[in-house]
Amino acid sequence: MLPAVVSFLDSTTAIGWATVLAEVFVGCVIYLELEQNRRTAFLEKATNEDANQDRREIYKTFLAMQGVATLDERSAAFVRLMLWTPAETVNGEPTLKKRCDRQIALFNNLGITVGEWYSRSAPLVKIFPHAAIYIWIVLHPYIIQRREDTGDWLAKPLLEFTLK
Repeated sequence: MLPAVVSFLDSTTAIGWATVLAEVFVGCVIYLELEQNRRTAFLEKATNEDANQDRREIYKTFLAMQGVATLDERSAAFVRLMLWTPAETVNGEPTLKKRCDRQIALFNNLGITVGEWYSRSAPLVKIFPHAAIYIWIVLHPYIIQRREDTGDWLAKPLLEFTLK
């Protein structure tokens, strides 16, 4: 029996299958490393000082809105205020609209990162659920209007992530 096993292990078939399995293993390790890099890159973007400052300014402005009775009225008033601000910067500081657009882009990126079937990034949903939901609460009239103007593709990853 032992000579038969040794003969099989020396055969080109066994060596070929061992090579295939080794290549699959190397591919899996490379994939896991790429996934880790994607998660790390997103976490760096989402937690950097600019992103945090953008969210702080958005929340501060949203909560300071006066004369609104409901959350929907507050969101609509916030979007009107945001749209009245200049598009880029004032005195070197990003405007409210710029901050909002950057947050939409950031959470679109997160939605793309965790949205693919092959992604192992689902734990990110547990780390940032509140921020995406708050951004949706604040900006939903703006996002809905932009989607009506440009198409359903706009902010789709953000919406899918927020639903998760």
